[in-house]
Amino acid sequence: MKTKIPPSLTFSFAVALCVASAAPAFAAGATAAAEKKSGTDGVTAAQHQLAGQSAQKLIGQDVRNPAGEGLGQVKDLVIDARAGQLVYALVSSGGLLGVGERIRAVPFAAFKDTYRADGDLVLPIDRTAWNNLAAIRETEIDTLLSEARASTLFSQFGLEWKDETKRLRRDAKAAGADTDSTPKLMRVAKLTGKDVVNAGQEVGKIEDIVLNFESRRASVLLDPNDDYTGSNQKFIVDFSQLSRSLDVPEKLTTVLTKADFARATPMQDDWWMMSSGYPYIWTGYSMVGGPGYAAAVTGAERAMGTAEERRAGQANARPSVEVIRDALRRDERIGEAARDVSVEQRKDKLVVTGTVPSAQAKRQIGDRLAELALGWEVDNELTVRSVGE
Repeated sequence: MKTKIPPSLTFSFAVALCVASAAPAFAAGATAAAEKKSGTDGVTAAQHQLAGQSAQKLIGQDVRNPAGEGLGQVKDLVIDARAGQLVYALVSSGGLLGVGERIRAVPFAAFKDTYRADGDLVLPIDRTAWNNLAAIRETEIDTLLSEARASTLFSQFGLEWKDETKRLRRDAKAAGADTDSTPKLMRVAKLTGKDVVNAGQEVGKIEDIVLNFESRRASVLLDPNDDYTGSNQKFIVDFSQLSRSLDVPEKLTTVLTKADFARATPMQDDWWMMSSGYPYIWTGYSMVGGPGYAAAVTGAERAMGTAEERRAGQANARPSVEVIRDALRRDERIGEAARDVSVEQRKDKLVVTGTVPSAQAKRQIGDRLAELALGWEVDNELTVRSVGE
């Protein structure tokens, strides 16, 4: 199993790598404060949200209100493990070495669009209202699904629990999970290091949980058993492909086979040195049924349902223009053909303009957009370059 992490990865999935202007990661031994400052210079909130985030880096991050007042630190994250949707952040404050601390459950949706460029999370609440929020015991995590408690927590941030339950059900359905079952809350911090097995065979170990602010999704970063996956590179795996082991509770099981991993595209070993783009890009739940790296998605033949069904199921969770544009330009199958292509939103349409070298290139880009732009109406206005141009 591959466990060696390059020195550059001391900054890991965190905020530095989400845009071209972000600095290369720090060498080992850099202080946390230095990491935080240099790794985020010039990075906007929107760019943070598009990037892959490391749960290990996000846990421990400071939380502030818009006035800059410190509210606490992220102690843990709580997900619905049916499909990996982020539901709550547990924010701790006060106490010494865990003694006397107060833990408050905050709807993760309350953080959306409020990510500071210095890495801190911003919560839209004043100090008085924050101090009046009820604390929660760590043994009470399951009660966060109760109608009364969840409705109260969400309403304190101007959110509706009923909207959240609709999102959880919709996303679970799109991921192929059981929508009739109740959400399965799991704490992210307790997942790191767990073994993943299939019928007693060691598949790999969970190295980290990869997060995305924009879609509020979480996936597993799997450090694989080389003999099982046939690769010493790492894979991103959806939570819908994992479940708790009935025989060995401390392990997770998967139905992913050796053949699934052989068909999948692993994460690139040199992803942290990429000069543009993001560590990974969400392209929708159903496009790839197994593990994969969305910058060069493979395995579309294993997609669940028709393209029309996928679009209908994801109409309210479509990828952003930035995500689609970046994935298109980094797709090796299209190559230079996408260099002069512009992708933008006009009203409620995704409009693609520019000049391409051939009719075949236009068709290839159109086909790729059909895969990427789930939930969008695409207007392909590409023109084919004339001979001699």
